[in-house]
Amino acid sequence: MHKGQAGRVGVVGGSEDYTGAPYFSAIAAMKIGVDLCHVFCEPGAGTVIKEKKQVLKKKNVDLIVHPYMRTKEKVESQNSGLKEIVDRVSTVFSRLHVLVVGPGLSRDELMLDSAKELILKAREKNMAIVVDGDGLYLIQQHPETNINAKDHPKEEVAQQLSKSLGGVTIVQKGPEDYIANADEVFQCNVKGGLKRMGGQGDILSGIIAAFLAWGKGYEDGVWEAVLTSHMVEEIGESYDLFVKDKK
Repeated sequence: MHKGQAGRVGVVGGSEDYTGAPYFSAIAAMKIGVDLCHVFCEPGAGTVIKEKKQVLKKKNVDLIVHPYMRTKEKVESQNSGLKEIVDRVSTVFSRLHVLVVGPGLSRDELMLDSAKELILKAREKNMAIVVDGDGLYLIQQHPETNINAKDHPKEEVAQQLSKSLGGVTIVQKGPEDYIANADEVFQCNVKGGLKRMGGQGDILSGIIAAFLAWGKGYEDGVWEAVLTSHMVEEIGESYDLFVKDKK
């Protein structure tokens, strides 16, 4: 396989006060198995993430850090600052399969506005998007997401939210976890650890991004040539099933 065929993920987030969240999301995607991960963050966060990056190099794990994001207080004009941020970050989108938006983003007005515009840019390119952390706060500003949980059984809350957002997939964590879109709901009631600590959601966002990147690779058929030239003899009938499933 060539570099990048196992997934290329971008993480938008990371402010001066919240440096760990984008790091956890990005490193989780890398640990799961994607080839490349870009972190788009505020310069203060970028310095800290780059320091952690030096430790990771010893373990053959590397992150690409772009300190392009800005808080409102760091730009002279919010309008010109917003355009510059969106233009710089979105130039990398052609190299990505999946965009994670929100880990460590903060509630800063310019950071949130930038994230919103980047989501729109990613949708124009038909990219898979994972929204978590402060990105969820951004989504909550839309009236259609104002779901009163008391009006629905708990197993229906995630599905109602999905429907209000056009059928996107919702992952609802809790004592019982629910994964839902507009058509179906999956429930997981397997007991997990009793402790809930900061960073677990960020790690989950990176894992989901990795799975989505692999799905994109499957849809685009990027592995078929690899399977054809190197693995057909070893996997035998499984390759035929792979090709038939694609059709």
